[in-house]
Amino acid sequence: MACGKNEDGNDYKDLVLTGELDATDKTGKKYRVQKRYNLLGRGLGIFRNDYKSWSGRKLKDQDLVAFDAEKLMKGQRATFDIKLKKEGKEIEAVIQRLLPVAAAAQATG
Repeated sequence: MACGKNEDGNDYKDLVLTGELDATDKTGKKYRVQKRYNLLGRGLGIFRNDYKSWSGRKLKDQDLVAFDAEKLMKGQRATFDIKLKKEGKEIEAVIQRLLPVAAAAQATG
């Protein structure tokens, strides 16, 4: 969780999910991707939808009060829908949405 004030002085509270892909670069290092949800804005609804898509479980308001992403999500497998984003001269992969592993296996099988 990252929180504070941005350069415009606005408060932010972001949930940052990071993932490691099975794919590796030339040196054998796994690629890493991330998705940032602004929980003080519309990102909360987007996170709820992604979490439900991934886990099959809808998060209620009372669930969010005690929600611990580290405890519930760390180390769990997921399938990522990836979007490529240009950052200056570099191109980086960004998580567009989360999918359960089983759904991805069914889609390719």
